[in-house]
Amino acid sequence: MNKQWSKLLTVAALSSLTATTLIGCSIVPGADEKKPTANNTTPDSKSSQKRLKISMMFPLYNEPPQKNEVWKYIEDKFNIEFEPMAVPNNSYNDKLKVTLASGDMPDLILWTSYPDPELNKYVEQGAFTQLDEAIKVAPNIMKTPQTIFDNVKINNKLYGIPRTRALNRSAVMIRKDWLDNLGLPVPKTTDELYKTALKFTTDDPDKNGKADTFGIAFGENVSHMDPLYMAFDTGAGWRQMEDGTLMNSDITPGKKQALEWLRKLYQEGGVG
Repeated sequence: MNKQWSKLLTVAALSSLTATTLIGCSIVPGADEKKPTANNTTPDSKSSQKRLKISMMFPLYNEPPQKNEVWKYIEDKFNIEFEPMAVPNNSYNDKLKVTLASGDMPDLILWTSYPDPELNKYVEQGAFTQLDEAIKVAPNIMKTPQTIFDNVKINNKLYGIPRTRALNRSAVMIRKDWLDNLGLPVPKTTDELYKTALKFTTDDPDKNGKADTFGIAFGENVSHMDPLYMAFDTGAGWRQMEDGTLMNSDITPGKKQALEWLRKLYQEGGVG
């Protein structure tokens, strides 16, 4: 890897729903090699050049990646050699700390929380390169909404390439065809949603003549229910109380009301 290539750091922004690839200041051999020009480039020039090695450390949630045709195609197209460094997720954060402390970093690192004071510290120490101008030559990256770039800036400067996610990844969704089959309006309050859920359970909304439907379904451990909880004024993570203090959403009076609402609906058969 030459001097014009620096260490890359990918930040998975779980809380801000983005991830970034930060470029740092590591120097490696090969920077002074003469680059091909329009006059001296030949069809075989790419294949004759030494491949640029790019390593990436990331958490492993399932099986280790296997080299396939897409992987090979990317390597051939960009004349690179990709070296994945998969670390089991349950030990990833510890490995990340050790790797950063050693100074011997791979080219790309997946950071598993953002914003993070530790990341800011490394940026302030000069470990990574500002990218505001560099990304302007990458039209696909520039399609990223400006708000996403702004979310990952540190001291108003961009040190990473965002991997965008939806600003809102969970919502209360309802079967409009079932509403139509039962002649029901779209519920607009929690009381109306409660009654609709019971009818979805008891009134055969799919019209198949079987008792095989229920009113509400959600993820394991009652996950992805924030939009419903917020209807009970729980706040999004935190709620500003009337006296100006902050209370965690999990212990607000509204959360207690929401759980009681679900408990009662479950007892009546409205929850699958």
